[in-house]
Amino acid sequence: MIQKDKAYTEKLGEIEFTQIIDGWWAPTENGLIIDHLKEAVANDVIQTRHELDVAYEVISDLNDWPEHEGYGSSDRASDYRHIVEAIADDRKFQQAEQELITINRLESFPKVDDVRSYMRMNNKLSEGLAV
Repeated sequence: MIQKDKAYTEKLGEIEFTQIIDGWWAPTENGLIIDHLKEAVANDVIQTRHELDVAYEVISDLNDWPEHEGYGSSDRASDYRHIVEAIADDRKFQQAEQELITINRLESFPKVDDVRSYMRMNNKLSEGLAV
């Protein structure tokens, strides 16, 4: 049976995430990134170490945000929404990947393109059933 690394599956608590964020990213990352990550953890959007990495990838460009340029509530809401959407998409991907492994009794992880194709097929089927 194929097993995902526990970073994908093990749910962590807010204290553990805070230790990771403060110990690993806080010394080198922009405060905007740290604030977003902590907010997503506090709101239970981020549940695993992998999801923390996904969220970071979405907002890592905030390190290049010009200091003289304002960062308003609409910017914050937009970036936070992107985190939520990326994590939701990643969860759907993980679920589809697991379904492919189970259905086809695979001995290795399927290719990303195969998983995305399976997801598109399922979306089309859902749309057809909803009509």
